Amino acid sequence: IGTTEGRALLGSYVWVDDVERFRRLAAAMAVAARVPATVVQMDAADFVVDLELADGTTTIVWHSAMWVYLPAPTQQRILDGIARLGRGSGPDRVLVHASWEWAAPRDGMGEFALVTRTWNGSTTDGLPEVLATGMSHGHPVRLFSAGE
Repeated sequence: IGTTEGRALLGSYVWVDDVERFRRLAAAMAVAARVPATVVQMDAADFVVDLELADGTTTIVWHSAMWVYLPAPTQQRILDGIARLGRGSGPDRVLVHASWEWAAPRDGMGEFALVTRTWNGSTTDGLPEVLATGMSHGHPVRLFSAGE
């Protein structure tokens, strides 16, 4: 996303008549231009297994529309890595696992759910919280209020 070629490649994945998605992509690219990030290309499980929590930070493990494509052993390694990180969390080293994945077993048409699980040393560590549901590309979305 930091190069003209990279931005053109990302734009090529959007259907030509999907003006709203082009607008959202342009907004995301504007944020990326202001907030530098390092992209690390590696196996998802290896990435999570190598993560460490740092004092005074919140670490977020995020994935979107990819879980069903992973083999079961890779999924398990990721979950094991998240569990290890969760055990090492506390009020000063928070872990959040956030995902935008199919809400039910994938049938090709199902709704997605934005689910977070937080570990911060509380009694609710690791419990899932559904924040929103919607279609695969995030529009339209139904946001849930606290307690809903």
